[in-house]
Amino acid sequence: MTILERWRFNGYKTWITTLFITFIIFTAISVSIASPRIKNATVCFLALKLPWLTSSFLTISFIGMVRTIIFPITYP
Repeated sequence: MTILERWRFNGYKTWITTLFITFIIFTAISVSIASPRIKNATVCFLALKLPWLTSSFLTISFIGMVRTIIFPITYP
């Protein structure tokens, strides 16, 4: 296996793992934000009605940041 193939394989596994973990985290955050104590109607609507959309958006943003900052350090 060449270095490029190994990098692609490891990068793919890392990306999938990061996606899965951050998706779960942001979904939990979205649901917890929608607790009855919070009176912000917009946040409650986003968290209750669109948890997958909000968590997907935040996950994609987070992965973009991770790939920009960490990947050049991990794979120079």
